[in-house]
Amino acid sequence: MTTNGKEELVYYFKTNEQGQKLVLDKYVKRLIFIRPDKFYKRSIKQIKIDGVVVDVNSDPFSHYPEQTAIVFENKDEVLKKLFLAKKIEFNVLYGRDEAVSTFQIK
Repeated sequence: MTTNGKEELVYYFKTNEQGQKLVLDKYVKRLIFIRPDKFYKRSIKQIKIDGVVVDVNSDPFSHYPEQTAIVFENKDEVLKKLFLAKKIEFNVLYGRDEAVSTFQIK
């Protein structure tokens, strides 16, 4: 929870076994992937929400290199799916290397 001057903003997040964090920013309608590691140049092209593939774009934060914003084409539709999701998976590309991150939602 944070305050932007007038109102309190509530953010939902999930941490997985690898210590990575996934934050749902319902105000800007995006996900924020946080992974503190030495490979700050990362990109995410698609995610799976309960096994269904969703194409996304990723944009790293310049002042916080461990954070990457994940944005969608159809924001409202994807946001509804994210609120109901049980499992979110995505492939993170570090140059030519690829890693899979999984978040189980209860």
